Amino acid sequence: MKKKPLTQRKIAEKIGIHFVYLNAILRGRVRPSPQIAMAIEKATKGKYDAYDLVFKFKKRKAKDDEVSRLRQAVSG
Repeated sequence: MKKKPLTQRKIAEKIGIHFVYLNAILRGRVRPSPQIAMAIEKATKGKYDAYDLVFKFKKRKAKDDEVSRLRQAVSG
C-alpha cells in the first residue's frame, strides 16, 4: 500500500503550530524562529531546509504600487 504524503495540516499538528502559520512560512510570508524551522525540516525529512526557511526568507512586497494608489485616492 502506498503511503500518503503528509499534508501541511498534519505537519503543523505534528510540530505544534497552526497550519495557517505553517503555510505562511512555506510561502515566505513570515520568518519562522530557528526552532520552528528545524522542526519543519525534521517533520518533512529535509524537504524544507531550516537554513533556507530562516535566512532565505523572501517577504513579499506589500504591493507598494497599490498602497501608493490607495493613499493618493484617500488624500485626494
